[in-house]
Amino acid sequence: MNKTKDRQSNIELLRILAALGVIILHYNNPTYGKGFTNAAPFSANQFVLILLEALTICAVNVFVIITGYFMVNAKRADIFKPVRLLFQQVFFAIVSFAICFIYLKGNFPKEKLVSFIAPLSWFTMIFSALYLLSPFLNLLWHAMDYHARKTLLLVMFVLFSICSIIADIPQFLLNWKMQGVSFLGIEGDQSGYNIIQFIFMYYLGCMIRDVSENGDKAGTENKDFFHKINKTGTAVCAYVMSTAVILGATYVEMLVSKDLPPINSSFLDYNNPFVILQAVSLLVIFKNMKIQNTRLINSTSASTFTVYILHARFFELLGVGNYFPDQPLVLLGNVLVIAAAVYVLCDICHAAYGFITKPLGRFIESKWEKGRYISLQ
Repeated sequence: MNKTKDRQSNIELLRILAALGVIILHYNNPTYGKGFTNAAPFSANQFVLILLEALTICAVNVFVIITGYFMVNAKRADIFKPVRLLFQQVFFAIVSFAICFIYLKGNFPKEKLVSFIAPLSWFTMIFSALYLLSPFLNLLWHAMDYHARKTLLLVMFVLFSICSIIADIPQFLLNWKMQGVSFLGIEGDQSGYNIIQFIFMYYLGCMIRDVSENGDKAGTENKDFFHKINKTGTAVCAYVMSTAVILGATYVEMLVSKDLPPINSSFLDYNNPFVILQAVSLLVIFKNMKIQNTRLINSTSASTFTVYILHARFFELLGVGNYFPDQPLVLLGNVLVIAAAVYVLCDICHAAYGFITKPLGRFIESKWEKGRYISLQ
């Protein structure tokens, strides 16, 4: 939600890659692209898909950690921004429903409109809540010194990542789901699909921004984890190591629990420590890149939210999942081509949406002033 003039093309490139990562993840998803459903267990094709899953599983965390990196100093939140996100989701849901309704000549249940709005809306809802809370999160962050910030992140890491993984062990070893053993709620950690995970990622982005700007000003603290991971070489090694652990552990879980689909591996949860480390590493790698500010990258990254909410519709339209190559290299190429094509289609839809709704947005902005901002000033 940063302004275009404040954008950095290196970070915007990471945002684009994260959106492509989401498409790849949903190519594997049994509901959308059906990749894992089509791949035979322990086949070469399944290995390709699990490898892609391991490489991209941090995509959502990357979106949130970037938000914390850019918004750490924000002192107010514009209510109109999450309203815009929610409106865009409903807009595309209605348009998609109308196309299906017309194409099927009315033989399409009207009740399905709700199912067109609901898929993938969890991110919109939780991200909107995070944004509206951001001024208060920032106030707390700036009220703490460096040691307190590190302590807060450590406590969150132990409670909501390490302990969550420990609680998952009986599930994949004994196929036994226990309630009431999570620090988040009776239903557990929801694999990181929750506001606490988003706040944790947000604060990690804040910390990376602090360390990048202050450097050695923290004195003796420059030998801690955050200063070490802030170097490109270390971050690259951390990302590769994390991906390898995720890949290997997923296979171990599949072997231990014979009927476990790869998508249900606890090492493919958003709150898994190695998935979190991936997101931190990627932000460091890309923020340290020296890329000239490029309009093409910045404008393309502006459509990432549209990509997130719309790509599944193109999966249905293109029949993704109906064709599954036998050869692993062909499968790899198929996944990458589909991801790129779907991104381009969503980018076109984003441009059309902006052309249609921009006058309405400007009108509402000009008329809605009172009560529009959540401000600490």
